[in-house]
Amino acid sequence: MTLSDAMIGVAVTAAGLAIARACLLHVTPGATGWFAVRISTTFVALALTITLLLLRFRQPRPRRPCRHPGSVACCAVAFASALIFVIWVSYWLMPGPSPPSFVRSDRTVVLVANVLRLELYSFTVAGAWLALAVSGRWRPGPDWIDRAGRILGVLWIASPFLERFIK
Repeated sequence: MTLSDAMIGVAVTAAGLAIARACLLHVTPGATGWFAVRISTTFVALALTITLLLLRFRQPRPRRPCRHPGSVACCAVAFASALIFVIWVSYWLMPGPSPPSFVRSDRTVVLVANVLRLELYSFTVAGAWLALAVSGRWRPGPDWIDRAGRILGVLWIASPFLERFIK
């Protein structure tokens, strides 16, 4: 891990917290404490996961990053996030009456609610890891990026269960 990697990690964590703060202030005002923690951790973990994916493809990159379970977990979460965003954009483009300017848009609430669907990320990471293991291509990388990706992958898989346990 280099100093620039650490700086990128701090900046991305700050961006994730800023997005979570905006959601808490504008989309879900008056949210309970556990819901605020859920929003914050989800957005920070999502930002860190996508950042690890981008850091993986910097030079020097490994020969076959698609065999590393950390990279595969990050790709699976990025795919699920892209799917949520595409569905949200299609929902946004659907014709309908526009709300008055002083009313919160339900479309933004739909985006935040879909981003918080932790079981979607859990199933994508678990399915990607299962495919990697069954095909015999599970080759953990020796670097910190793959280890961090595996830790985040385990957290994404465990998050729906932890959420049910905490409630």
